[in-house]
Amino acid sequence: MGKAYRDLGDNNKAIELLSESFRISKKINDKLGVCYASFNLGIAYKNLGKRQKATESFEKALEISKEIGNDKLKNNIKLAMQSVQ
Repeated sequence: MGKAYRDLGDNNKAIELLSESFRISKKINDKLGVCYASFNLGIAYKNLGKRQKATESFEKALEISKEIGNDKLKNNIKLAMQSVQ
């Protein structure tokens, strides 16, 4: 749902829902879920002009993508990080 709100341009609602997704994924040790939530949070923060929070979220997602060996996701995160700089 958070990504859907982000895609619709309601980044504040997206952040609210993605933060909840992040907390739940972390609680159940779902690394892929944490990674996607962090990645999408980064995009929502970037859309709001919150570059520092976007960078922190992308860095978290990148670290996890490396841990789980998801190269496609890792490359997407790196591309998104470049758009913040």
